[in-house]
Formats: sequence, C-alpha cells, structure tokens
Amino acid sequence: MSEPRGRRDAPHVLVLVPDLEIRTIKVCEVLDGLGARVTLATERHRFDTWNSRLRALSGTRFEVVSHPRLPTQLAWNPVRAAALRRLAVPPVDLVYARDIFLGEVALGVADALAARGGARPPVVVDVADDYVSVLRETPSRLRRAYSRVFDPRRVEGRVLRGADRLWFVVPAAVPHYERRHGVSLDGRASVVRNVPNGPLSAAPPPPPAGRAGEALYVGTIDRGIRDFEVVLAADAHLTRPVTMDCYVLSLNRNAYVRELAARAAGLRHLRLRFLDPVPTDRYAALLDGYRVGVIPHRRNDICDYTVPNKLYDYLDRGLTVLASDNPSNVSELEGEPGGFLYRGEDPRDFAAQLERALDHAASGASVPAPRGAGFYFPAALRAALDGLAGVGGAGAAPARRAAVPHTR
Repeated sequence: MSEPRGRRDAPHVLVLVPDLEIRTIKVCEVLDGLGARVTLATERHRFDTWNSRLRALSGTRFEVVSHPRLPTQLAWNPVRAAALRRLAVPPVDLVYARDIFLGEVALGVADALAARGGARPPVVVDVADDYVSVLRETPSRLRRAYSRVFDPRRVEGRVLRGADRLWFVVPAAVPHYERRHGVSLDGRASVVRNVPNGPLSAAPPPPPAGRAGEALYVGTIDRGIRDFEVVLAADAHLTRPVTMDCYVLSLNRNAYVRELAARAAGLRHLRLRFLDPVPTDRYAALLDGYRVGVIPHRRNDICDYTVPNKLYDYLDRGLTVLASDNPSNVSELEGEPGGFLYRGEDPRDFAAQLERALDHAASGASVPAPRGAGFYFPAALRAALDGLAGVGGAGAAPARRAAVPHTR
C-alpha cells in the first residue's frame, strides 16, 4: 500500500491486533490525530462495524494477516510471527500490541527490525484482559490442554519483563500482575482506562430523579463473567417491586438469556426484561431514561482486574452506578457520589444496595456534573504515549500504586 500523503516524516507506529474492537479504534484515532503514520495489522477481514470511523483515518493503512483457526491465540503465535515480520520494514518507531499473547510476537518483530539494521523500536503491550485466567477458567478441556502445552503464564511473564511500556485499564491490575510474576513494573506501567473518546451526547445528562426508568444493564450475558444468578436470587431479598431492563447483545442467539427469561417469569419483586440493544446514535438517549446502571460481575481474576466500558458510559450520562465489589470497580467508583458497591456473589447485599442506589437517584442527592476533557480517552492515551517515538503529549500518567481493598 502507498504511504499516507504528507506524513512521510511522521513517526510510524505498527499496531498489531487480533481483531478490530472499540479500544483499538480509539487508539488509532488518537495516533492519527497526533499526526502519526499507522500500519494496522489485524487478523480479521470484516471491518463492517467500524467502516465510517476507519475511513476518517487519513494516516492509517491496513494489513490483514490470515492465520489458521486454532483453539487459542497462543497456539498460532509462530504463524503470527512469520506473517507479521514481513511488515517489519524499517523505519518503525513504535510497536503496539493489543494483548499479552500478541505482545510476545511484538517483541519478536522489534528484534527483527533491529536485525535488519534499523533501531529497535519500543514495544507497548496493552494488557486489557487477563487471558491467562480466561484460559484457566474457561470450561473447555481443549483449552486447558493447550494451556498446559503452551504455558501461557510463562509467555505472560516474558512479555511483562520484556515490554518497554505496559498499559492497564485499572490501577488494581498493576499489583495483581506484579504479584503473579514477582516483578516490579515501576516506570513502565500506565493506566489507560476504557473511557469514551468524548461525551456520548452534546446535551447535558438529565437529573436522575426526573428519569422514568429504574435500573438497566447493557452488554453481553454469560455464565462465567456476568453474575445474573445473583440478580435472580436477589428477588427473595427485595422489599419492593423493581424493574431492571437488560439490553443484551446477540439477544436472540443466547440460550442462557432465554433460560434466564423463563426463570425470571416466576419472580415476586424483580421484573427483569431482556431487550435488543439500541443503535449507537440512540445510546445516550437510552441511558438518559434510567436512574441506575448495574454491573453484576463475578469475583474472579477475569473480572477483578478489568472494567467494562459501560461503567464509564453510565458515569458520562450521570447514572447512579451499582457494581460488584471487584477491585477494579472499587477503584473506579472511589469518590463517585453516585457509586454503590455490593458484595460480589451475595444476592442479599445486591438487593439491599440496589434499593439504596434507587433511593439515592430518586432523592436528587447528587446531580451529575459535566466531565472534563481529562476524563476521556484521548487525554489518557496522550499521557501514556508521552516520550515514545515522538508521539504523545506532556505529563505521562503513571499507574497509581495504592492498595485497593477487595471488599467495601
């Protein structure tokens, strides 16, 4: 592909991702806005969801790297490395990898660039998800077998030690990975939260007390991460009727959601409604119609050290938030007047805190204040990029290292 016009002397960033998703798009948008040349190497051919945003990136070119369909990302790292090293043509000023397993390939690509006579670029690994725990806790004998053969924990340790910078989505993740591998990440770890690129709507959020809807959940529903067993069990502990609307991705293809809906029909106080998600241009208006946004997560390493994007969407539109007390949620809701936590996997406490959150929202005790520019993704990413290959802005944001409690 030809080089983007007018950017031949700009820093060149090689972005390695397994698939296109919202965090990758936001990273590319910020890099593009900073004037960088971006080569985005992805392993999926379908860009349909993101076409309008991708077309707006004048400094980005795309490479689709095919791979055999094997059961885990780690299994085809050698195939990835062979395919991606052909892209390693100097000059490359920065290599970004979207996950810890692809980080191993990124380190090899950086070494290949140095071997070809160029300078070895710094490698940034975005540790947004705990894939080692995902493999360990996924109920699949095949995945567990691959984990034993390829030893993902060892790969994770090599990447944590070898990467020049490591990005995490919440402060609580940093000591978690340090404890797991006995390493210090001081000076190399930054927190880049999954906040929106900007306000979801130009209109200010309405006061919670004036909203007609009670509680809502937005996102996917599964057995291993989102704890809807606790939601259903909370019905026995509610003291009044409550309606909770769930806007579920892939609603009609989810057998577990159909099972939940059937079981919810017999509840006494909790009215659960499972609905299709709304289009993006109606998302802010949807949130503006509810008082409380719910995040019911299980307590495990997958959930404890990551945060769903919807938490920040709820905050952006001024909802009162009820979340399980995973360390990640605790750190993000600290100091939020409309933030309520319940003991994870405890239906009695879920019911009590849900009623408290609804009462708080209805009372008008806290009116949502507009979020400043520092709340949104571009500011966080520019800080994390500071000093890397001439890309970024001043004032890098190091990860907070204060201890985060596991319970309230």
